[in-house]
Amino acid sequence: MRRLVLVATAAAAALAMLAVPSSARIDHHFAVDLKGSETQFHGDRNRFRLRAPLVATFNHDNQVGRLQIHCSRRPEKIKCAGLVHLNGDVGGEGFIYVRGNLGRNDSRLNVTGGTDDFDGAAGKITAPKNRFHFHLVR
Repeated sequence: MRRLVLVATAAAAALAMLAVPSSARIDHHFAVDLKGSETQFHGDRNRFRLRAPLVATFNHDNQVGRLQIHCSRRPEKIKCAGLVHLNGDVGGEGFIYVRGNLGRNDSRLNVTGGTDDFDGAAGKITAPKNRFHFHLVR
């Protein structure tokens, strides 16, 4: 009987750990800074790829991820899509998929999904200057 109670308790604890929603592992609002960037142009300079390391806003020596976005220039806007990878030091761990149009008065990319901690994530990233503000929802 005692063995059955012990097994049932262990099974209940394992199920409770599995039932914790993955959204509990991520921060829904956080910011990171770009530390330098590399831009590669393709063809007529209307298409380019931006790659940059991401660092913690409070410690620029702590690289917390990286950014890779492909963009194409259109009249009045820049159309972009790409990936943000975070290592778990801020926000969570995994890839965040982004897509959006950047324009003169619009510095927002939409979050269209992700992997690992960001699986099923949505929301937006605003990018004033060299800081990315994440506003995530489930």
